[in-house]
Amino acid sequence: MAVRQIEAAIDALRAMDLAAPERARVAALAALEAAIHEQNVFLHAVAHDLRNPLTAILGQVQLLQRSARKADGAGVDAERVLRTAVGIEASVSRMATLIDSVLDTGWEVGAGRMDELGAGGVERSAS
Repeated sequence: MAVRQIEAAIDALRAMDLAAPERARVAALAALEAAIHEQNVFLHAVAHDLRNPLTAILGQVQLLQRSARKADGAGVDAERVLRTAVGIEASVSRMATLIDSVLDTGWEVGAGRMDELGAGGVERSAS
């Protein structure tokens, strides 16, 4: 939803005549900033929801590794358990990196849109 709002606000700013009243430009910029804020809130929620299970998995892997080290020689193939745990840990790390990459891209897109329009140069008048 926020992406469509951002696109609409960008289109409105691009279509705006340079001689358009300052108030119209400020309103369009405010709509764009609100849409980008909504997108950032969404991305933050996604990041939280995606990282939480990874944290739980990583914690369980660490417990498994400790248990395997303690149980070595007690009929447990500790080496196999540790190899499996290392594989799971590597997968969690890759998934965390992918999540970070996707979210960074989302935040960069939002920030880049503002830079692309030179929106930082539009001053808001006191109304």
